[in-house]
Amino acid sequence: MNKKITVTDLLSAIANTLDETFSSICVEGEIKGLTQSASKHWYFSITDPNSSLSCALFFMNAARNPIIKTLKDGDQVILTGSINLYKVRGNLQLIVSSVKKIGKGDFFEEFEKLKNKLKVEGLFDEDHKKVIPAYPTNVVIITSEKGAAITDFINVFKRRSQFMNLLLIPALVQGEEAPLSIRVAMQKVLRLVDEKKMPVDVVVLMRGGGSIEDLWAFNDELLARDIYHFPLPIISAVGHQIDFTICDFVADKRAETPSAAAEILTENQVNLLNRLNNLRDTLKRNMDNTCLFYKNKLAKCDPSKTIGLFWECINTFKKRLERLDVIKNIWEITKVAEKIIFLDDLHSRLSQSMDGWLRQKNNQLSMLEAKLNSLDPKKVLERGYSMVIDSNQQVISSVKQFEKGDISKPYELHFVDGSSKVYRKSDQ
Repeated sequence: MNKKITVTDLLSAIANTLDETFSSICVEGEIKGLTQSASKHWYFSITDPNSSLSCALFFMNAARNPIIKTLKDGDQVILTGSINLYKVRGNLQLIVSSVKKIGKGDFFEEFEKLKNKLKVEGLFDEDHKKVIPAYPTNVVIITSEKGAAITDFINVFKRRSQFMNLLLIPALVQGEEAPLSIRVAMQKVLRLVDEKKMPVDVVVLMRGGGSIEDLWAFNDELLARDIYHFPLPIISAVGHQIDFTICDFVADKRAETPSAAAEILTENQVNLLNRLNNLRDTLKRNMDNTCLFYKNKLAKCDPSKTIGLFWECINTFKKRLERLDVIKNIWEITKVAEKIIFLDDLHSRLSQSMDGWLRQKNNQLSMLEAKLNSLDPKKVLERGYSMVIDSNQQVISSVKQFEKGDISKPYELHFVDGSSKVYRKSDQ
């Protein structure tokens, strides 16, 4: 006899199987019964000539798929999502995460055809991809100068970057003329490098999110081949997380969004700054502890404290003598006199010893003072030397270090009688 189970247990087992098997699928079909609830969730069915499947596009995913507002019953779409079993009624439904409309020319089929073609030719091979520099100095951005993408990128850049230079080369990023506009912009980058007007470390192709039609410029075959043969590293930052273009596969690195591209380029800078801050704090703590140690050690060697201890002993003995009753101890007068003489002798020897000890310590202090004076930078400056300090208050000790400095920030020349600010002349 088969084991009996509850309805809930059966539906739970089915739901788990569905989660494991259909966690991320793409379904093509026709939209039917498209409606929006009061809570801004979208509910509809996707059908083909023989079957129908219930679908739900919840509010957060709907915000990332604004195309849903333009759809109507009868539109052909490609949905990405996972199969869910609503156990209360035992209904299957597709929880949608991405909506792509199949328009004129069947974009999806054309995209897959070009993707497979270029993949076979090796344009997506990892061994051909160039390494993105860990600390890029000069970055060229190719995008629309009025788009939200450049604004998002610059906001992240200003917050995280320490020394990176940006150059925007405007280009069209949507429409039939966009691929050629982007390719022309890439040629401008190469001319900058060839004419030695600007060294370029990395190029970022950038555009904000949109429908597959909006992003179609980045699925151009000629543009993909130009990216493949481009001699400089390229980051593709097109659309949102769920958007993929041919440029993403050919580029040396894909960023999910323009903001993510800025984070990739500045990641090592942020890590380096955090490490320097930690090292600075550790150095400060160690210096403070060392200074405190020697301060306490020096305080213990203070001559005035040593003399005070001796005087406390003398006063103690003096008070004990004052408490003696000479009349009652007449027979001890002689011994008291001997003690007084002995005490005077000790006092004299103590004074001589202390004088010698103080002279020795003064000599040691004089020697230490002479050593400190010999190490005083001002003494060196008095002999005609000068000292160069950069904007970070670091002493410049070599020509190589000086030439690597930022020409836009002043240096300080320190002389014996003051300092003056100067700027390093450009090499060009």
